[in-house]
Amino acid sequence: MGFVAGWSLLLAYVLTAAAVLAGAVNCALLLFSLLHWQVPPLLLFAVGCFVAWLVAYTDVRLSTRLMLLLELVSMALILVLGVIVMLRGGEVLDARQITLRGLDFHGLKAGLVLAIFSYVGFESATTLGEEARNPLKSIPRSVLLSGLISGLFFMMSAYIAVLGFKHISGSLADSAAPFNDLAVNVGLPLFGVLISVGAVISLFACTLASINAAARVLLAMSRHGIFHSRLAGSHAQNDTPHHALTLVSLLVFLLPAGLLYEGRGVLGVFNDLSTIATYGFLTVYVLVAIAAPLYLAQRGQMTVKSLGLALLALLFMLPPVIATVYPTPLPPADKFVMYFGLYLAVGLGWYGWLRLRGSGELLAASSRELELDHP
Repeated sequence: MGFVAGWSLLLAYVLTAAAVLAGAVNCALLLFSLLHWQVPPLLLFAVGCFVAWLVAYTDVRLSTRLMLLLELVSMALILVLGVIVMLRGGEVLDARQITLRGLDFHGLKAGLVLAIFSYVGFESATTLGEEARNPLKSIPRSVLLSGLISGLFFMMSAYIAVLGFKHISGSLADSAAPFNDLAVNVGLPLFGVLISVGAVISLFACTLASINAAARVLLAMSRHGIFHSRLAGSHAQNDTPHHALTLVSLLVFLLPAGLLYEGRGVLGVFNDLSTIATYGFLTVYVLVAIAAPLYLAQRGQMTVKSLGLALLALLFMLPPVIATVYPTPLPPADKFVMYFGLYLAVGLGWYGWLRLRGSGELLAASSRELELDHP
């Protein structure tokens, strides 16, 4: 099950990096269209991947601080626009949203997968455990604060967008740049451009974070003998998993490049890859919710509160899991579950072959990990 979790998380982070990079490219194309520039999307994908690889390759401290700064700037721009939208509209409380008026199962199902994908990644700080200062305190704090801050910000942004589009003739669902449209509606088109710039920055930061996380998962699995030992090495000077970062960055470029070659648009790349990535995250979250109480029970630390939290987590995971398969999504999303199942089958086959070929290597790696956990 540990292998399944790592295998699923590896796919989730790689596809997330490619998906949010597609989002950044889409926002960049909107900006370039204002200048009447025609820029090939593939070129933007290549530049984005290269810059993300270069920053991650050089220094993880630089990349994490850069991500934090970029996200703070983007969040500040959106919050300022939200205040302006509410002041200009003369409305702060939206009764329809607060009372969930008009909510139905179809709308809930459509929103769940998008909401889950928008929320995933709060756990990615755990992949930097070996490189963090005082990890037993900083990592749990990072996970809890990331979940709290991103959850509140997501709800606030969604509330502002729905509230603002009450005064716009177009539909929120059909808008390619919702906050840009909100800025134009309140008479601040330049602010809309800044919001689009912030969106590019934010999505690029998420690409960088996902590449960093995927490389650390690949590094850990390689140390267990799952992949080539070269991927388990670190740069002599930068102390970053440079080989793993290079491979992940290459995949992050090739996946959208292949979909663009097949005729998928940039937004199609975002939708397809983000949906499949959600399957990987949901798999890991369900496995963790099952494993956590079992782990505590083995250590004699099980409490009613811990068991209740685990059951509550599983309960919250059920609706999005069901929503991904029922009712059957429209093509090509109806095949995504099958693709993910095939990916899991290939991984389990690979793991089984490794065990048959030389189970001692995998067992030795697991034994060393246990010795680190319980010296």
